[in-house]
Parts: sequence; C-alpha cells; structure tokens
Amino acid sequence: MSSIDGNWENPADNAANIVWVRESFKRITPYPNGVTYTSFTGQADETASALTAHAYGANMERLQRVKAQYDPDNFFRLNPNVIPASTIAT
Repeated sequence: MSSIDGNWENPADNAANIVWVRESFKRITPYPNGVTYTSFTGQADETASALTAHAYGANMERLQRVKAQYDPDNFFRLNPNVIPASTIAT
C-alpha cells in the first residue's frame, strides 16, 4: 500500500505541488497488485459507488444479492457501501 500526500501552506505553491503529487503517483502506478482497500482508496476524485465497484470487482453483483437478503433497507451504509440489489434502479 502506498500513499502520496501533498501538504503545503502557501497557495502560490499550488501548481508546483500538485504537479509533484501527480508525477509521484504516476511513477508508482506500474507497481500495484490491483487490490483496492475499501477503507483507504486514495481516489478522492471518484464517486463512492465507482470505488466500491472497483474494489469488489466481479464479486459486486453477488455482494448486492447478499446485501439485499441480509440488509435490504441498507442500514449498514456508512462504509464503502454495497447497495442492495433490490434497490438498484434498472
């Protein structure tokens, strides 16, 4: 797991620091194993549903059916949420 965090105080440094963070991320992209941790995605610009779908991949449809069976009202939703199959618009 890796995390590239850029923090700075002076707004005048925004452009240079954003370039540094993006370049650093680009340099490590050849090395991941494809696993996404649902509690630490590191992808702030993606929607929660896209991140969850990426993390669970081919298991998502099955997880949605299980969720519909055991949590049809989506009570446990304050997490990387799997939406119950019965509530998904078709």
